[in-house]
Amino acid sequence: MRNRIILLITLLTSLLTACGGLSTATTETVTPLVIPTINPTAAPTGTPAPTSVPVTENPDVVLGKQALSEGRFEYAITLFSKVYAGNLDNPEASSLLADAYLAWGQQSITAATGPSDQLAASFSLAIDRLNNGLALTSPDVPTYAAALAQSQAAATFIAQYDQLTALKQLAEADGDLATRQSNADTLVTQLAAFRNDQPDFPGLNPLERDALLTAAAAYEATKKQDANAKDPLEKALGYCKQAKEIEESDTATACVSRITTRINAITTSTAATAKKLRFSVLNYNDTPSCISIRISGISTSGWTFTVDGLRVGGNFDGGGNARACGIGDGQEVTVSVRYPNGQVVPGGGGVPSKGSAIMLASWR
Repeated sequence: MRNRIILLITLLTSLLTACGGLSTATTETVTPLVIPTINPTAAPTGTPAPTSVPVTENPDVVLGKQALSEGRFEYAITLFSKVYAGNLDNPEASSLLADAYLAWGQQSITAATGPSDQLAASFSLAIDRLNNGLALTSPDVPTYAAALAQSQAAATFIAQYDQLTALKQLAEADGDLATRQSNADTLVTQLAAFRNDQPDFPGLNPLERDALLTAAAAYEATKKQDANAKDPLEKALGYCKQAKEIEESDTATACVSRITTRINAITTSTAATAKKLRFSVLNYNDTPSCISIRISGISTSGWTFTVDGLRVGGNFDGGGNARACGIGDGQEVTVSVRYPNGQVVPGGGGVPSKGSAIMLASWR
């Protein structure tokens, strides 16, 4: 057994020698791998650090300003919106977008044309644009107050146009006349206040003229209830005259002419049919320096009569009799019968008479 072990060792030794021999192990010093620390924000050596482009130098801003100066508001707002979206905290970006919206809204008002319904539609768009700009603007910015005033004025125009439309619809439906007149008075008053605040607001003249003529029609319609009512016609005439002063038109001129003719006709008719004192002379048997009057058909309580131009007069009693003395014998004069307040009774002014006359008057 021992011999086998020795043989095995000998064979192994020979094999190792044949493969290159045994070597004596040596100890080497290993230099550790040093990994340099890398700053992820540092730029490569020799390359400058990148800097952000100022908002005012952004190509979209340059193009947007050019578009704004040319009146291409929608395109300018598209460009400024892109800039603002990337610079939400930048006051310059929000100011550019706000100013564009405000300019667009103001232009939408000043350039609006057409009838009132088209103007109302244009002003509705203008309000949206102005409000978008105001939402991006601080109240202490100088342009804020003016833009807010324009937005409010446009809203007032729309509200009053809507009121006028409703008033016309009420008239077409033959609605309650008192309601029509009340609503018309309110609208006219509101439009007058609007004119006082915004005298040059686009479209105000035709809107106010239309409202005045509509109000006049509401009062003129009183003829359906009372054909001889003058007071409503007088008010209607006043509205027609105001409409004509605001803006000359065939409609306003015709309104003034038509209602004036009606008022004159009623006045003439009323004068012809109204009751009044109608005098006659009974005889000349009174004292030559006196005049007597008897009135029938109406109570004369508190009435008096005076000799015109003289300090001579008499008081009527409960039976309608009065007598005055103190004129020259047979003197020709005129007399006037008066109410207690001194106003002349219809038909009783400047009636011819003379001393000694006994006169009769009847109320008819």
